[in-house]
Amino acid sequence: MASTTPLLNRQTASDFIRRRFPRKQLTTAITLILCSGQLWADSCGNTRALDWVPACDLSPEQRAQLRPGCNGMYVAPINPSPDALLSPDEAPTKVSADSTEITDKNSAKFVGDVVINQGSRQIFADEARADNSSDILELEGNVTVRDSGILMLGESGYFNSADGTGTINEAEFVIHQAAVRGDAEHLSKTGEMTTELYNSSYTRCAPGSNDWYMQATDIKLEHDEGVGTAKHAKLYIKDVPVAYIPYFTFPIDDRRKSGFLWPTIGTAKGGNGLDITVPYYFNLAENYDATLAPRYIHGRGLSTELETRYLNKYSEWVFSGAYLDDEEYEDTRWLVGVQEQGDINGLKHRIDYTKVSDDDYLNDISAESLDVKRQTHLDQKAELWYNTYGLTFKAKAQQYQTINDTVNEPYQMLPRLEVNTTGFPEGNQFNWLLVSEFTDFAHNDDNKIQGQRLYLEPGISYTFESRWGYLTPTAKVRSLHYQLDDETGNPNENREDYSPSTTAGMASVEAGLFFDRDLNLFGSGYTQTLEPRAFYLYSQYEDQSDNPLFDTGELTFSYNQLFRDTRFSGHDLIDDANQISAGVTTRFIDNSTGIERASFSLGQIYYFDERKVGLDSSSETDFAIDSRQSDIAGEASFRPTENLRFISNILWDTELNETKQGNITMRYNANDYALLNLSYRTATGDDYYVTETDGSKTLYKGDTNQSDISGVIPINDNWAFIGRYNYDHSNKRSLEEIAGIEYNSCCWKTQLVYQKGIDGNNEVEHGVYLHFQLKGLGGVGNGLDLDDSIVGFEEREEHDK
Repeated sequence: MASTTPLLNRQTASDFIRRRFPRKQLTTAITLILCSGQLWADSCGNTRALDWVPACDLSPEQRAQLRPGCNGMYVAPINPSPDALLSPDEAPTKVSADSTEITDKNSAKFVGDVVINQGSRQIFADEARADNSSDILELEGNVTVRDSGILMLGESGYFNSADGTGTINEAEFVIHQAAVRGDAEHLSKTGEMTTELYNSSYTRCAPGSNDWYMQATDIKLEHDEGVGTAKHAKLYIKDVPVAYIPYFTFPIDDRRKSGFLWPTIGTAKGGNGLDITVPYYFNLAENYDATLAPRYIHGRGLSTELETRYLNKYSEWVFSGAYLDDEEYEDTRWLVGVQEQGDINGLKHRIDYTKVSDDDYLNDISAESLDVKRQTHLDQKAELWYNTYGLTFKAKAQQYQTINDTVNEPYQMLPRLEVNTTGFPEGNQFNWLLVSEFTDFAHNDDNKIQGQRLYLEPGISYTFESRWGYLTPTAKVRSLHYQLDDETGNPNENREDYSPSTTAGMASVEAGLFFDRDLNLFGSGYTQTLEPRAFYLYSQYEDQSDNPLFDTGELTFSYNQLFRDTRFSGHDLIDDANQISAGVTTRFIDNSTGIERASFSLGQIYYFDERKVGLDSSSETDFAIDSRQSDIAGEASFRPTENLRFISNILWDTELNETKQGNITMRYNANDYALLNLSYRTATGDDYYVTETDGSKTLYKGDTNQSDISGVIPINDNWAFIGRYNYDHSNKRSLEEIAGIEYNSCCWKTQLVYQKGIDGNNEVEHGVYLHFQLKGLGGVGNGLDLDDSIVGFEEREEHDK
């Protein structure tokens, strides 16, 4: 051994304790140091075993790191040695004991509260015999070893201080980072990062709880790889053996590991029969993996689903696929999907492609194990874009597979090319503006107009800017040119010009002021701002009755729409305008945190002339919108705490003196994993018919009048309720219902959920899903399609993995 100097005498121990802990915790602290973490008395009135610290004794920072369902965590006590940050092979060996006996020139015996410290490694025992010639320490009585993030306890053993190997008999152990513990007849450290257990058990349950554990004749833990290997393993749940596995590997930290994921069990579509998926995860390499998911669906047969992920320095890819020889459908059915995004020296690119064998695939067969999104149109697109010197170059090809017969198929863009700039953001200088776009529109329906469109929008602006406000005049020319293939499907059969074009000038002036004042509310300091804003817009009117409508729609009116220079999405129409918008925003900013606690905005547009260009002006008629003022648009947000938010928007019809559109939403997301979302929406709309599967038509009211409540509500530390109820008051029907229960502890979790909703074809679908996870033994089976139903659910589930 390098040296045998005392590590910590009784007086220095007392001084350290008094510096480290307040007087009211002095007794607790003394117990902590002298017992070395084996058994601590805590201020919660409980017992700390194996470095387990109850939640009530954790610091706020530690409580924020608690795993869901856990009422505590493993925390190693601070090593007071000045060499604690050194590795054992870099630090001298220091020993203290009640008495020391030198037996010969190479051996020594230490008796009574033996403490051996070698850098980050600590060893405690009642007695120890040291042999300097072999670097072997023989340990007897209440042996404790702390080394490489592991706590090991036992009755006796030996340790090699040179290479960190050794054996402890009748051992218990804790791996802090992995939050696992166990016991063994013999525990051997065969290397710095390798632990072998003989006739042992292993669990991630908290001390005093063995809801599940694994027993095996041999367990090998390779900490550098994050992998455990068990031979002749038996899995016990509540002391009942449920499985025997001759050879079994499992993860001991958050790194990926090949193996079976826990199955998804639910009911088949329509609620009849079993739907079970048993995924197997392949950790093929550091940068790519795969999940193969055989799936049995009652009445349909065996499906195979495969998802592969690949990552390189330029991009990340996800390939998805599914195949089913459907007994009920009496045909083969399949799904393919590709998602990619990346960057090659500033050239960004993205691919999103999904295709199914038939329109009813996602209605009949959900795809929980695959990274595909359910919608009425399956996107199939590829994009490239590059930014340089304030210019953005874009290229995109996009088409869709429409899987809902009640909606129209969009046009394909084969391709779309863009060059855009918004100038430089600095004020008090000229900014050159440009929007340019060329698109080739195609459609599967030959009766639809098809052709090319070129849109150009050059302009210039200048911003006069100061601390108290700004003024930005802008001038643009908007030019639109078509080259249509032929007159097929043309709404105006007498038209001779099939290459229509439109050019119109546009000018605008935007101005805003900033005021602020200090404010004291409820004993706290705030800064309140007042931000009045005005926007004048003029755009020439040009007849555009010959223009087709490829991708143009009317933008949803809101407060932000008051200050936009167009009322349309897409570029098939150049809107006319002679109007001024006025709005005001006030904000309340918490001076202590800088967080915006509340904001309120209100505004309106005043029209000097009628608007003649609209989606209904397909021919030159007397079409005009003669209202002299827009709806009053308002929005508000309120954030009283970090976890609670309120958001509201409203449109007030000044002619009818009624709410045209409005919503109010509350979001609550607590640190104890509680989620609660409340919302109410109202809007006026036209009645519509929906064609049912039997060919009949059902009339539905177009007015929106919906309330929605969803969330995950904890019942206690382990149990929680999962639910959602979305109700359509106008048509007196529920749109989605979810009811479920969750049990979550440190070592296992289960969710049983019933889900009912209306699909894209206006059909009611429902299912029951069972999700089960033994934490510490593998991945998580999903099966719960709730990410789009409950806001915040996906983030909560990710945190619990």
